[in-house]
Amino acid sequence: MVAKNNEYMSSTLKSMYLSNADYNVIKVAREREEFLRYQEHILKQNAEMSSEISELNKKLAEYQKIMDENGIKY
Repeated sequence: MVAKNNEYMSSTLKSMYLSNADYNVIKVAREREEFLRYQEHILKQNAEMSSEISELNKKLAEYQKIMDENGIKY
């Protein structure tokens, strides 16, 4: 192999490898950050929707009570 016999080629290949390795590490780190941001967004959205469902269930119970009081079947 040419790189084994030539120290300049060997050094260049090592630099290229480290550069690519750094890129891959950075890529994985960015993907992880993006995933964590997305997960946080989903958890926040889930909490908001759960709160909205709770409010709607309270309103439904109120309407059902009013309908029961007025003899309206549902």
